[in-house]
Amino acid sequence: MDGSGHEFLVMQFEPSCQLQTDETENIKSQYDTLYHWTPEYCLQGVLAQGLVPSHKNNVFNYPPRTYLMKGDSDDRDMLRLGQMLCLTNKNSKNNGGYVLLAIDIKNLDDKVRFYYGPNSAIGIYTEQVIPSDKIRQINKQMFPTQLKQS
Repeated sequence: MDGSGHEFLVMQFEPSCQLQTDETENIKSQYDTLYHWTPEYCLQGVLAQGLVPSHKNNVFNYPPRTYLMKGDSDDRDMLRLGQMLCLTNKNSKNNGGYVLLAIDIKNLDDKVRFYYGPNSAIGIYTEQVIPSDKIRQINKQMFPTQLKQS
């Protein structure tokens, strides 16, 4: 809201379908590990089933994908992304607890393909399941669930 009481809404329009360049070989040659934030309440499912592509995002509407962060992402950028994910997560189970996962991509099946995310400098995504045996928990973080108390 601005000083005159007007509320603003930011909209971003993108094609509903866009052809992305498969960057799997390039990404695997640059990184051994990619990273992913998941809410703590999803951790057991991820460890049992792997990272299954979905589109449970309250900000962006996109096809079922799993978004990951580049292996050389700066800690501040990763924390900033985790905080944004937490703030936009409207699930009643969201208490701010998130887990940072490391994904070993070197020995993934060749069917798992990677693409650079069009909206993030550190983003990479896949549309295939990442098996649980390639995932390990490396850090826990508590994020505020809102910036200001109402």
